[in-house]
Amino acid sequence: MHKLKYLILLLLIGFATVITYGQAGLTIRGIVLDKETKEPIVGAHVIEVNADNRTVGGITTQANGEFFVRIKDLTNKLVVSFIGYETKLVELDLNNPVLTIELEQESETIEDIVVTAQERRRVSDGFVAVEDYERTDAVVSIQM
Repeated sequence: MHKLKYLILLLLIGFATVITYGQAGLTIRGIVLDKETKEPIVGAHVIEVNADNRTVGGITTQANGEFFVRIKDLTNKLVVSFIGYETKLVELDLNNPVLTIELEQESETIEDIVVTAQERRRVSDGFVAVEDYERTDAVVSIQM
């Protein structure tokens, strides 16, 4: 009976080790800000990528720009992006699990766009107004 207790205890410790090993990693928290205005960026993507640049997991920032992400491998990196901002690759520092990430706005400019309109005229082989089309109706009756 005494040996059975030790065997059960040994099995429980073994299962606990397997479960704990599967949860290895570190929780990183931080905030994503606009570099110029220091305003939080809501909905920015924070993606964990491995050495092959494959996505491992990810989240989006909350209403105050904050995020919490559990890193699966401590050698992985974070890619932070948002529309209108330059994407940033962040290396993880195990001594600093709290990050402040500042994104710079993309400064792409476009040339002037000129919109012109032309009057649409009816010609015999050209455009036809919708009201000039023949209209038909279909009626289906089902007898039961």
